[in-house]
Amino acid sequence: MFKKRKYNNIISFHDNLMLKENGEVYALFEVPAINLSRTDEEAKETAKAIQNNVFVDLIPYHNGEILTLPMNLDVYARYQVLSDDLADDTRELAEYLFDGTLDLFAEEMGSPYEYRYFMVIPLKNDHISTNLIKTLKTTFQLFKEQAIGALKEKKLFEGWHEEYELLNETLTSTLSSLGAKPTNQSQTLFINRYQYLRGLFYQREHEIHMMENSVTNLEEGRKRYFEDGTNRLGNDYGESVVKALPIAYLPNNVSYFHLVEYLQTLSFPIEINTKYYFNKKRGWNSIKKKAERALGRLKQTQIEAYEKDSIQNDNIGASVQVLGM
Repeated sequence: MFKKRKYNNIISFHDNLMLKENGEVYALFEVPAINLSRTDEEAKETAKAIQNNVFVDLIPYHNGEILTLPMNLDVYARYQVLSDDLADDTRELAEYLFDGTLDLFAEEMGSPYEYRYFMVIPLKNDHISTNLIKTLKTTFQLFKEQAIGALKEKKLFEGWHEEYELLNETLTSTLSSLGAKPTNQSQTLFINRYQYLRGLFYQREHEIHMMENSVTNLEEGRKRYFEDGTNRLGNDYGESVVKALPIAYLPNNVSYFHLVEYLQTLSFPIEINTKYYFNKKRGWNSIKKKAERALGRLKQTQIEAYEKDSIQNDNIGASVQVLGM
């Protein structure tokens, strides 16, 4: 069944910062890929230890997202750069080999792509007022209804980012162990626009220019969303069908469970959006208290199964073992 999707609520961009109509501000960072051998378990664990230290420092931010995006790889431009360095006496043969390689790419891979990694983290500012939040939401709604020009749109929100600069710099320092860097304005615009271009051919510069003209162009395009998680997207170059699949269940023990690594071995591009939340360390809803309550329930289930002389589910025994570690 066709389903209409709600507007995404972003109303302004500045460098790697994104302002939503409820007053929330998010920062976007690109994280470079780490080249690890699939068989080098020690290197994997070392990399995870570094990442764990960074996430400990991210606890005050409460939550965030990790994006793994299969983005089109402009191999033609890269070959053009290489061709500029060709010697005249070998140019003809080299260009023949280049053309053959590009044809092989198109035949075996379709549109070449590469995985790129991003983090989206909320910047918390206790000084923003509820009146400002209400003003932002009401004013931007007026913009959408009256189609006010992009120039006025930019002037209204000019300077909103200034009170977040120090927070953004602190977060940049926190993520430096991962080699992460804040995206520039063009990258931030395109990454947000990319969700409406999945599987489609596009001109990157055109998409960025369209966003620079007006933030309301973020959702520009032909799109239909269906309740089974299927999205049908389209632009002037064609259409694509994308399927969204939530991962609802994981093993009780996720040690050495390299799911993302496995997904990237598949022969087609897969976008991965991981949302994370940090549990409270103390109180009734802390992770420790939740584990204690879960362990109590599972042990009671084991006792009841023993008393009834029934066969116990293997998952229950494994869960008790993990929680009791």
